[in-house]
Amino acid sequence: FQKFYILLEKLAQYILDYIVVADGDIKRNFSGSNVKIIFNYPQRTNYLEAKRNKIVYIGDISSNRGFEYFDRINLIAKKYDLDFKLFGRWESPSRNYYCGYLNYDDIPKVLKESILGICILKKTDNYINAVPTKMYEYLGNGVPAICSDFDVLKRKFDDVKGVYYVNTDQFEETLNIIDKALNELINNYPTHKIIHESFNLKNYDWQIEEEKLFKIYSEILIENTTN
Repeated sequence: FQKFYILLEKLAQYILDYIVVADGDIKRNFSGSNVKIIFNYPQRTNYLEAKRNKIVYIGDISSNRGFEYFDRINLIAKKYDLDFKLFGRWESPSRNYYCGYLNYDDIPKVLKESILGICILKKTDNYINAVPTKMYEYLGNGVPAICSDFDVLKRKFDDVKGVYYVNTDQFEETLNIIDKALNELINNYPTHKIIHESFNLKNYDWQIEEEKLFKIYSEILIENTTN
């Protein structure tokens, strides 16, 4: 089935007007000039100052997405008199710090109260070459992020303030980095406003991607109308 899908994917670029992909790694699977990248950036948010007393994880919850760390992170949060909050889809919720699924429009409300975002993914084929949307959401709302030390993430956020990288093969070392990051952030360095501003300088903004997508739609409509 996998081989059939790969063949179908290759043939599609010669049949379809356009193929839209979410990043450069996926685009490398194709050779046609009709393959366009539309990055899955979030909508830009305004910086909101608020009391930040939460460590947060937003996303699907599984063993490959850092679940093994969550109980220990909860303990670290209590050490600093913070709350650890878990939001997302979870088939078998079993922790009192789990807060259910979070609607997209409610994400900024949660993040304006967050001091640190968690994005520690295992080294699997699905994750090692991808940039999780939650990283854009965290940083775009001025929230520092703990993330896996994948090359793609280091390249993407190399000059964005407030990103801490961890090797997820090193369990205790990862927890130590989280502890040290919190100690630093509680003392206001780097500040959330600086993180928000340095992120926005990179133009990781859905409005730009939306314009690119509308251009593709327009070209398809014009072509089909004139034929």
